[in-house]
Amino acid sequence: MKATFGGKDAQGSKINRARNSDFKITNNNFKVFKELSLVIWGEKKFSPFLILINLWIKTNFYHSRRNLWMRRSSCKINQGDFMTTSQPFIQNRFQDKTVIVTGAGAGIGKSCVHRLVKEGAKIIASDWNESRLSELKSQLKDYAVITVAGDISKQTTTDAVVKACEGKIDVVINNAGIMDAFLPVGEVDDETWDRVLAVNLTGPMRLIRAALPIMLKAGKGNFVNISSEAGLRGACAGAAYTTSKHALIGLSRNTSFMYSAKGIRCNVIAPGGVKTSIEAPYKSALANDRLSPVFQGISPNMAEPEQLAASILWLASDDSSNITGAVLANDGGWSAI
Repeated sequence: MKATFGGKDAQGSKINRARNSDFKITNNNFKVFKELSLVIWGEKKFSPFLILINLWIKTNFYHSRRNLWMRRSSCKINQGDFMTTSQPFIQNRFQDKTVIVTGAGAGIGKSCVHRLVKEGAKIIASDWNESRLSELKSQLKDYAVITVAGDISKQTTTDAVVKACEGKIDVVINNAGIMDAFLPVGEVDDETWDRVLAVNLTGPMRLIRAALPIMLKAGKGNFVNISSEAGLRGACAGAAYTTSKHALIGLSRNTSFMYSAKGIRCNVIAPGGVKTSIEAPYKSALANDRLSPVFQGISPNMAEPEQLAASILWLASDDSSNITGAVLANDGGWSAI
């Protein structure tokens, strides 16, 4: 016979207790209390102690069964339903939504556009390469795709993109970016520094700034900014690119904090290596010596653009409605090293 006190039996072994303080009633419980009563009161058949213990057991049994019944009742669902407290599965997640995608002519941006239109989105596609945009539009001639050619670091291009939206912007995907030839700070020139920060940081800032009034008026909006593994660590690129991608994360988090109470979300995707058309030549012997071992021995295999597009669209959709200010590393586990 084992008596249980304080979650352990007389021999010191742990016991499992029912959740939410449910009291498990077994014959052993009653026998324990009966024996304790006989020790205290002798052989009296109806000792006061035994009567009190019996009432206490019955009372706890009633409440425990009542609580269990209430929990089970609250969890009842119809056959075929999902047991969830979130939104139901969303089909055509971007139906009737206007989505801006920069750097849309190739790579990640192009993959995003192809997926978005098939889920019902109207696309404003921006890229500096007009021929790429023409090819994209011809591939998606049966869908709502408006193209705007231009340098996204220029205010005139930003204005043209926003104007093409005709007063409705639901999502902005800031994808356009350029590399910096892997130049460390001791070798980077002013032209490279200014150009990389203009495209990778100032461009997204201007587009966010221009889209915000429309989103605020609607009471909702969503920004997804494409940073990089270089935004998470210092051993991926040159000084300018690394700085721009770190800063883009800071811009995104600040935007999220400032406007989340007004229905605006802002999140970040940080890709690792991706098979895109971005030019990334080594122009620094130092960078080559330092980074080559990292890329050869640590970084995972290159991802396909479609793999990035899948996670970008998740953050851009209402499937991630409770997420803002987050940085999602889509890098094959690189950030875990």
